[in-house]
Amino acid sequence: MQGASALQDALSRQPKPLTVFAVWEPVLKGDVAPTTETLAHLSDPRVTQLWDPEHLVSTAIAEGMRAHPGPLPLERQRTKTGILWDAVVVYAPRTTWDTTLPAPLWLDGDVDDVITGFEKILLPL
Repeated sequence: MQGASALQDALSRQPKPLTVFAVWEPVLKGDVAPTTETLAHLSDPRVTQLWDPEHLVSTAIAEGMRAHPGPLPLERQRTKTGILWDAVVVYAPRTTWDTTLPAPLWLDGDVDDVITGFEKILLPL
């Protein structure tokens, strides 16, 4: 939840219009869907929160990065099971998802450790 709180703080400093998806997924055995209390850590109205028990978003991001190779280190953010987790992924404005997601402009994590980088990447957008 530290990451959610750090992201909420960063969004409170960001006046730009943004579309933010916070995707919650099980990573450790026994992980369950986030509670209402957990979801409350991200109260910014620009955030849509999703529960992804099948890791569909993680898989789609990885597939997009493989289809559109770039300099971003996909492996650094993946567990042994192949799940992309505790990461911030930024796409260019008006990015569209065609056959696969495009490669992101920026991807890094752990969320609470990379908020400064997240805010810097948003400056020129």
